[in-house]
Amino acid sequence: MSQGSNQKQVDEQAREWFMLRSERTLQLSETQAFEQWRAVPEHLRSYRQLENISASLVQLVAAEGGDKLRAAGGLSDLFGMARLSSAWFDGHKLRDAVASLAQVTRPQMGFALTFCLSLGLWFGLAGNYATTNTQTYVSEVAQDQVLHLDDGSEVTLAAGSRLESHFSAERRDVTLLHGQAFFSVAKDAQRPFFVTTDSATIRVVGTRFDVRRDRDRVKVSVEEGIVDVIHRAGENTNYARDEQPVVEPVRLLAGQQVKLDEFLMSEVASVGVSDLASWRDGKLVYHNARLSEVVADVNRYRHGHITLGATHLDDLRVTASFSVDQVGMVISMLEQSLPVSVFYEANDRVTLWPKRSVK
Repeated sequence: MSQGSNQKQVDEQAREWFMLRSERTLQLSETQAFEQWRAVPEHLRSYRQLENISASLVQLVAAEGGDKLRAAGGLSDLFGMARLSSAWFDGHKLRDAVASLAQVTRPQMGFALTFCLSLGLWFGLAGNYATTNTQTYVSEVAQDQVLHLDDGSEVTLAAGSRLESHFSAERRDVTLLHGQAFFSVAKDAQRPFFVTTDSATIRVVGTRFDVRRDRDRVKVSVEEGIVDVIHRAGENTNYARDEQPVVEPVRLLAGQQVKLDEFLMSEVASVGVSDLASWRDGKLVYHNARLSEVVADVNRYRHGHITLGATHLDDLRVTASFSVDQVGMVISMLEQSLPVSVFYEANDRVTLWPKRSVK
C-alpha cells in the first residue's frame, strides 16, 4: 500500500486495511506491512476512528435487529455489507450495491441497507470526521496528570500513559494507546462516550470507571454508574464454528470488573472501590496479580526499564502493595519473593530471569 502524505490518502489507506482485515486473515508479510503502516501516529488515528464507527454500528444493528441479523448469517454478513459499501464508494453505483444484496431476504433488507448506508456515510465523510477536535495527551514517567476534556469530563492519566480524544457533535471518542486512565464522564445522553483499545470498546453516557492497558491486555473496572464493554476479539483469527468471538456487550455495574486480551474475556468479577482509587492516591495494590502487570506499572513510575527474560514469568502471581515513591525497592522485593534472578544493566535497565535451581 502506498504511504500517502495527506489526510485523504491516509483515510483511504485506513479503509483499505480495514476491509482487507475484515475479509480474511492477513498473511505474515501483510501483517508486517500493516503494523509498519499503523506505527505512524496519523495512520493509527485514522484507523482507530474507523474502528470506533464500525463498533458502534455493530452495536446499533445488534440492538435494533440482532435476531434478524443472526438469521441472515451474523457478523459475516456485516463484513460482507462493509465490503459492499467500500466498493460502492470506490465508484460503483447504488443500484449495483442494491443488486448485490439480492440474496438477503426482504425482512433483513432494511437492516442490510441501514448498515450499508451508515457505514458508507462514514466512508464518504471520513475526511471531515478526521478533522474533528482531536487531542493527544501523554504523561511522563512518574507523573500522573489530570485532564479536563472539552465536554466537561475529567480524566486522571496515570504516569507513562498515552491517549487521544476525538470529539464531534454526535459522539465522544477516546483511544487509550498505552497505560491507565480513570474517567469521570460528564453526562450527555445525546453524545455517548466511547473508550477504545485493540481488544475492547467501552460505551458510557456518564459514569466513573478505570481502564488499564498493557499491550493487548485490558482491564475495565467501574467505580460508579453503568459501563458496557464489547470484546473486539479475533479480527485476524480463524475460529471454529463453536468458538466464535463474543461481540454482544457485557454490562458492568459499580464494583465490577472484566479483563480482556486479544482472544478471551473473563467472567465479571467484584473489585473493591477503594482499590480502584489507590493508584490515584499514589499507592499500587495487587491481589494475585500477574508479574507482567506489576512490572508494567513499575516501569511507568521508574526511570529505567524492567524486562522479563522469559515468557513464562509473565504469569507468576504477586500480592503486594507499595507507594509509587517506593518503586525502587520493588526489584529486590520481587527477587526475594519469586523464583527470579535480577541482572542489572546500563541506564538503570533491569532484566528478571528465571532463578536457577541449586543441584
